[in-house]
Amino acid sequence: MGARMSSSPLTSRMGHRISLPGHFDVPVILEDARPLGSDDSAGYECRVRLPDGSLEETVISAEEVVAVLGKEPDESKAVTPVDAEKLRLLIESARVPRPLSA
Repeated sequence: MGARMSSSPLTSRMGHRISLPGHFDVPVILEDARPLGSDDSAGYECRVRLPDGSLEETVISAEEVVAVLGKEPDESKAVTPVDAEKLRLLIESARVPRPLSA
């Protein structure tokens, strides 16, 4: 495959983990994408990295590109931090010795 195409709609997903159901049963990392045809309507030839580190290639349709772009990357999921005071109380409760029952 050639160099990455800056005009490709998949450029924003390069290096990110994506799901390609029907092609791979696990999320893969998009390494490169090359449009097929001049107007991108024919889809893309994609190079992906599997979890074991091996490289694979697949062709995805324009509809699949829309589905990939519609999903947020896994890394961008919001994470709510724990309440610091509640965590302190939990740790303190584990540290304080409990009386022995008779």
